[in-house]
Parts: sequence; C-alpha cells; structure tokens
Amino acid sequence: MQAKSEAGHVLCISVVTYAELRLGAARSSNKHKYDLLISEFCERLDSIQSWDLRVADHFAELQALLLNKGTPIAANESMIAARALSIEATFVTNNQKHSPKSLVKIKQLDKSN
Repeated sequence: MQAKSEAGHVLCISVVTYAELRLGAARSSNKHKYDLLISEFCERLDSIQSWDLRVADHFAELQALLLNKGTPIAANESMIAARALSIEATFVTNNQKHSPKSLVKIKQLDKSN
C-alpha cells in the first residue's frame, strides 16, 4: 500500500468495504483495538467512495450478468466491484472464493459497455 501511494496511485475503498471492516470490529472481542486499526488504515486512504444511483446501476448490470451466466458472486462483493467499475478503478479483493475467474468477468463487463 505504501509503495502504491508513493508511486502516485490514488488509494480508496468503497463505503461497503468500510462497513464490512466496522462490522468485523463490532463483532470482535477486542473492538477498541480494531476500531483504532481501521481508523489508522482509513487515514492513509485518499477517500472512502460513497454509493449513488450510477453505482447502483453498475451493480444491477454486473450482478445480472453474473447471475445470468451462472457465476454469481456475493452481493457485497458485487457492490464493491460496481463502485470500482463506476470510477474505472482497479478492483482488489482477498475473496478467493470469487477470484480470479469472476474478476475476469467483471473486467469483460466493463469493456463491453
């Protein structure tokens, strides 16, 4: 992350990712520790990307495409991917269940529109 930032890349997360981080902290037996780590992480970001109608439209198209092809991914993952698509950003995930095959489909969707 530091190297990308120093190279001039804009680093951001979706508000959905932020919510998932906060949920994890809220469910932890050490909430204070994780709240602090999340806050420190977010301070290093350029932004936390919000959702709007345009992003919702990207989500609907993406999720419909993946469902119709029989390769759905979790709704939260699609919401995060839709946000990345809407700003032409790179979608990065540690969700191995839906990578890399589904991510290739996301890139193909973006190029076909």
